[in-house]
Amino acid sequence: MWIRLTPRQSNLTENNLQSMEVATFRRLCGVTKNEKWPLTDETRIDKASGEPFYTPDFDKDVSHPTNADLFEKVGHLVMTELKVSTQQPVGEIT
Repeated sequence: MWIRLTPRQSNLTENNLQSMEVATFRRLCGVTKNEKWPLTDETRIDKASGEPFYTPDFDKDVSHPTNADLFEKVGHLVMTELKVSTQQPVGEIT
């Protein structure tokens, strides 16, 4: 079922989605809001998972393999989170 959003609702939805994307991007990269971005050749390991953090290459465009992999992972995780959140009954705590 589709509903038409008001411009204000549309802006709020877009802002919420962008916030989710930014938070996921930073989490995958292991960089908080106040930290500087690491150099592209610097390997950093997530202590919790033992996996390496993603490191975007800001000197390349989004189609560069390093960046494309990161954006694909961000998109997948955000979509999964949205699907899970829409399946939760209102008021249910996860």
